[in-house]
Amino acid sequence: MHIHKFIVHMHKRLMHIHKENLYVHLLSPKKQGSIGMSNRRSLQTTFFQEKPMAYKRRSSLAVDQTNQRLIGIKQITPAPTLPAGLSIAATEQKKQAIEALLTQYNGLLAQADILLNQIVDGEKELRRDNTKLLTAIGLLYGKDSPEYEAAGGTRTSEAGK
Repeated sequence: MHIHKFIVHMHKRLMHIHKENLYVHLLSPKKQGSIGMSNRRSLQTTFFQEKPMAYKRRSSLAVDQTNQRLIGIKQITPAPTLPAGLSIAATEQKKQAIEALLTQYNGLLAQADILLNQIVDGEKELRRDNTKLLTAIGLLYGKDSPEYEAAGGTRTSEAGK
């Protein structure tokens, strides 16, 4: 259950970031002076058709440093007498616990990447179907019909207005 919540949270976060970037593109004065509706649509289509980036996997500098430190300490002869509460075995256990958590975390990110790719591919297919549906309605009833407009198309007689 926790994995599902994490994946849903990460997807919502990613979509929020995508939307913010889209609005930045829409409002950017460098790209265009005034943004008409057709420009907005073309930006949305090109922006959301890009392949999403994979989540960055995490590594741990603390784990790497601990590995190096333990290797060095194990080379000391005779073995050092450590103060109470410190031991090589306990430090190795903590390091292994963090490594296990990192492995689990990175595995969840890999699952989220797979799900996101499936979502993006599904959205592409859905967009194609939507276009085909509108085209079919246009062929059946004509592109200047109220049925075509009801299906989401712009009637040819109103297109230039």
